[in-house]
Amino acid sequence: MRYLITTILLALAPLGWGEENVWYCATDLFYAFEDEKGDGTYSPIRYKPETFTLRYEEKNERLALKGQIWSRDIYYIECDFCSLGSLGNPLLFKASSAFGNFAMKGDRFFSAVASYDTSQMLTGTCTKF
Repeated sequence: MRYLITTILLALAPLGWGEENVWYCATDLFYAFEDEKGDGTYSPIRYKPETFTLRYEEKNERLALKGQIWSRDIYYIECDFCSLGSLGNPLLFKASSAFGNFAMKGDRFFSAVASYDTSQMLTGTCTKF
């Protein structure tokens, strides 16, 4: 029985190897400028804290962000500069798309997104899985 369990665990081990660059993130501050009344008057709105996951796809040089905050299943954003860091140097992610920017140094992230009818600014921290 012990050999059977060991064999099963060894067979399943490769399935988890690709998930080493994953962080669980939570916002501290999340603001948006929106036209809530539909009258063309935009005002700041503070949203409740949100959580999301962040995966660095080193091979594709992009970040994959997943969570309700990104308004679809997975939001991909291309790295301008992404580094997992090294001894004495912090992790650095700087990524951008047509609509916004995402930057992370160590465990702190900042993001700003603008679309045709809203803009959002958020900051928080990420913890590696």
